[in-house]
Amino acid sequence: MGSHCKHIYNTASSILTDSHAMIASMEGLHLRIKEVMDERGWEPPRVAEICGMKTPHAIYQWLDGTTKNLKLDNLYSFCTESEIHMEWLISGKLPKYKPRKLRMLEANFEKLSGRDQDLLYSNSDAMAQPAEAKQNNGTQ
Repeated sequence: MGSHCKHIYNTASSILTDSHAMIASMEGLHLRIKEVMDERGWEPPRVAEICGMKTPHAIYQWLDGTTKNLKLDNLYSFCTESEIHMEWLISGKLPKYKPRKLRMLEANFEKLSGRDQDLLYSNSDAMAQPAEAKQNNGTQ
């Protein structure tokens, strides 16, 4: 896991920490996890490996909605490997997938200058919008 994105999520940690207790009970989360796993052809042991877990027991709990402890680091690893937005996984808010350019920037974040890292961080929400949403925002 790259430290650059973890830094970005840590910057917003107060929001995510406040939400952390509610993640496990959020309606549809387990269905979105299953959707991504089905799209990728992943089974629980593969997801456990992605998340650095010793056994897939917790993944089975994610899938049946009974998990009591859904860790942010595990969600981050799952989202990074599947190239989806964490916000979509948690809330269902679109867009689901990160644009290719954004993924490339995140992958090379550590190589950027401090100024460029700040620019990327401050503009990441706008960069993540699908093109049609940007067009609609410009016409209204």
